[in-house]
Amino acid sequence: MDPNPYTPPQAPLADHSTRSPLAAVVVGAAVGYGFAYVALVLISFGYFWMLTLQGVPQEELYYRALGSTAFLLFGHVAVCPCMMAGGYWSARLSPGGAVGAALSSAALVAALALLDMFAPFVLPIPSWSRGLSLLLPFPAFWLGALLWRRHRHAWASSRAEA
Repeated sequence: MDPNPYTPPQAPLADHSTRSPLAAVVVGAAVGYGFAYVALVLISFGYFWMLTLQGVPQEELYYRALGSTAFLLFGHVAVCPCMMAGGYWSARLSPGGAVGAALSSAALVAALALLDMFAPFVLPIPSWSRGLSLLLPFPAFWLGALLWRRHRHAWASSRAEA
């Protein structure tokens, strides 16, 4: 036994993958959607204050923001890393195919975006932005799954060298 109590453990880590592919899909979608929600709230908060300080009335804030191509594009770009995190975690927690779980999570997120389009009120969101919100989860979640694969292979090769 090592006399130093601060030495890291030498035993291999147990596999923490879930036993349910559905849990991996739901957790991955929740991570991606949750991070995206937080990012969009923070971006909107800053943009709304910028508009308010420019003298835009409060009643017009949503319409001005949703009518701004730059704001919408920035929001879509900012959401990509959030969705990649969801793909990473769905792949990491999946007991089987990492890419399949990530794409299933992307489908769930896209379904939620589609459901949002059937709200009983109409927001002036351009059709290109609505379409992008349906399509963007798929490449982002896929890239997250590839990132997990790369991380897993790098970890496995470093363990083999040790």
